[in-house]
Amino acid sequence: NPLSVTFNISAGHGEMIELPIETARGPLTALLLECRRDGEFSDLPMLDYDADPAALNRRILDVMSVHFPNVFVRADQDSFRLVGADSLLQGAVKPVTRRSWANISDGCFAFAIGDPRCTMDPLTGQGANLARGRGELGHHIIDSDGVFDRDFCESFEERVRYRVAGVVNFNNALLEPEPHTKRLIHALPKSTRLCDDFSARFARPETMWFDILR
Repeated sequence: NPLSVTFNISAGHGEMIELPIETARGPLTALLLECRRDGEFSDLPMLDYDADPAALNRRILDVMSVHFPNVFVRADQDSFRLVGADSLLQGAVKPVTRRSWANISDGCFAFAIGDPRCTMDPLTGQGANLARGRGELGHHIIDSDGVFDRDFCESFEERVRYRVAGVVNFNNALLEPEPHTKRLIHALPKSTRLCDDFSARFARPETMWFDILR
């Protein structure tokens, strides 16, 4: 309480996103902790929950108390825990952007859309926007007159280039923010209008990059 999404930044260390989520166990809160390799809680992805569940719970509370105190004060420390091993996901992401198509054999092509096209840090939650390339491919097929050759592939690449570039560059701009981006983020709590505009652009990330952050 309150029921909301909160985005918390600990400069130089990482972020924590607090998310209300509906599960098979009922409504719960998910905590997405994003750790920089050189940050103070970079050990979290390596902690072994099965070996010592209580140690992982304590470590997350410790991290929250130091880096995300506004969330920590709302946590019931006596009952705070991971609900089960099946509710834990740990790992690391190496951002990679690939060409959207490949020639499998003579006259046979394969497309990469969404995560196979661009493996991104989850910081801005833009995976769904990348997956919208499926719809673009559908329109491209309709417009193709049934000819699916190399030119078809290259024109599809050109068709989605602007949006893909916007998504990836917006995400990377927040991973390593320039001074003007930091000033924008610091200004958000002072202006509801600015917050509304910033949030709305998550659905149009190309405008966030090309019109604002670039």
